[in-house]
Amino acid sequence: MSTLLRGSQAQSFVESLIHAKTQIQGYQIHLTVGQIARLSGSASFDFGGSEFADCAKELLSPDRPDPDDYGWWTLHAGTYLMEFNEGLDLPSGHVAVLQPWGQAAANGLTHPTRVLTGRHRAISVPVTVRDVEIRVKENARLAELLVVQLGE
Repeated sequence: MSTLLRGSQAQSFVESLIHAKTQIQGYQIHLTVGQIARLSGSASFDFGGSEFADCAKELLSPDRPDPDDYGWWTLHAGTYLMEFNEGLDLPSGHVAVLQPWGQAAANGLTHPTRVLTGRHRAISVPVTVRDVEIRVKENARLAELLVVQLGE
């Protein structure tokens, strides 16, 4: 039988938490935004991988109205690549599910759900913003991670 771990049980698998007391919520660990890039141009994919090419990524700088505070990104309708501050190092027999934080999704910012195994120094997801403007503060919590210990 597989077991969904409490956030406090999975905490040791997550690297670089900013504030564990805030980020660990029941069975979830919230991940925070470290970088956002705008995707543009074109990408290429083929069966063997020899013709693979990434699309262009323009790293966005957050605006800092107050130099003593964190900055803000303003995202308009489109697709972006979001990288989280946290990394992940799962032992064998564990998987993690990364899904959008409910409040973000309810307001038009979504990303695909990912199933992760092993080690990830950086976790990135393509983010879609619907027909609204979304302001994202540096280190905002925008995704939640669930960790499952697989049974036999």
